[in-house]
Amino acid sequence: MMKRLLSNGLVIALLLLTVLYTSCATIISGSSAKIQIDGNVDEPVNIVTSKDVYRDISLPIRYKRHELRGSLGFGECQASHDKDKMISTYKDYFGVTNAFECGDIFGDAFVQAGIEYHYRLNRKWEIGMLVNWGVSNDNYDTGNDFDYYYSSYGYPHLYGYANEHCNFFVFAPSVRYTWYETPGIRSYSRIALGTMRHHLKFDYANYYWSAYDPLPDISTQKPEQTGGVEMIKWRLAYQLTAIGASVGGKSFNFFGELGYGSLGIVRLGLGFMF
Repeated sequence: MMKRLLSNGLVIALLLLTVLYTSCATIISGSSAKIQIDGNVDEPVNIVTSKDVYRDISLPIRYKRHELRGSLGFGECQASHDKDKMISTYKDYFGVTNAFECGDIFGDAFVQAGIEYHYRLNRKWEIGMLVNWGVSNDNYDTGNDFDYYYSSYGYPHLYGYANEHCNFFVFAPSVRYTWYETPGIRSYSRIALGTMRHHLKFDYANYYWSAYDPLPDISTQKPEQTGGVEMIKWRLAYQLTAIGASVGGKSFNFFGELGYGSLGIVRLGLGFMF
């Protein structure tokens, strides 16, 4: 009885070894084999087989790592504080108010444009840098509301004219974090810290003119008096983007951002991925 059990067990063991050997041979047979790895693997991996160990294999990248963007900024920005303080001070000092100008849409608000580059370290984190330019320009004058006595008799009167012109340049490293992503939509936040060069200028001049004469052509007349201020300020530049979203295909996307700092409150632009 014992001999029969041992004999049957030996037969079963031999059958199992045959099946296993055949299965293994099926897996490794042929000149090449295909290996499929599921999941988001961003770093090189080691593949171990029965024949060899393949180290630091770079898997095909399933998303593009580089992005170049161009954009426009709108609304208050970090440079607005120094500009508004300068304008308020010298408007009161020279006694001027905003000049009426047909078609003046932006007034003394900054108009901004910038470019940026980012590299995706993985699915969530990106590092890069941005540069941004902004310019503001507006005119001020004393108007023609002067004393009635001088107006009636046509005596000459002083006409004051002022111009504000400010511009800034920002360079800053930037970090972005992706909250959600599908093949066509992505939402993210951003923080950036860098440096800002802010050039502020407020020029003033006055001219004599009479109530019976048209307003003088100040481009051809020599002013009676000039004044104003010009200065350059360096600042720590920052940008905090609370939420940004991009929509597009594999190579191009349109994006919009809401935040505050050196890029303004609203940011709109176009991105190119490669």
